[in-house]
Amino acid sequence: MDSGLCIMSYLPKSANIIKGDYVETSGLGGIFPKGLIIGTVVEVGMESHGLSNYAVISPKADFSNMRTVFVITSFGESEEQP
Repeated sequence: MDSGLCIMSYLPKSANIIKGDYVETSGLGGIFPKGLIIGTVVEVGMESHGLSNYAVISPKADFSNMRTVFVITSFGESEEQP
């Protein structure tokens, strides 16, 4: 596998995932907002045990060239500053 790619494991065999699909956050769990694009599916296959599928993801961000990261702690309405 190429360096920099990610793997999503244990995907249901019934999931209709194809090369080129976007992977994005669902918003479930309240940690990340809905709709943030994680990356693009570059390969789909069956796990070696045959019970589920996996997808290889090319991340949207280029982590090898990332120099600055902002940590967002709230996605609610912005607070007005004096």
